[in-house]
Amino acid sequence: MIFLNQEKLRINISLGQDLTDVSSVVYVATRPRLGKISFVATISDVTTGATYYDILEGDLNDEGVWCIYPEVTYTDGRKIQGTSEKFKVNYQCQ
Repeated sequence: MIFLNQEKLRINISLGQDLTDVSSVVYVATRPRLGKISFVATISDVTTGATYYDILEGDLNDEGVWCIYPEVTYTDGRKIQGTSEKFKVNYQCQ
């Protein structure tokens, strides 16, 4: 489970393609009530397209179902969006 305001969580997205000519990978997430937010991903393996983002304090700030997808920007300016996935951020009782 993922909880509201959780930290110490890593989002991994494998793009399954060579990222040699890529200038950036951004994860675009749509929050239930607060709208879109972007996270700049780290490319961990250029040849396989492995990327990740380490969640920081305040990133998971909206309870409910989120939708996230990677957006790849190439050095020539092209942008390509990947497949979106959903995940739920839950309220944690104290």
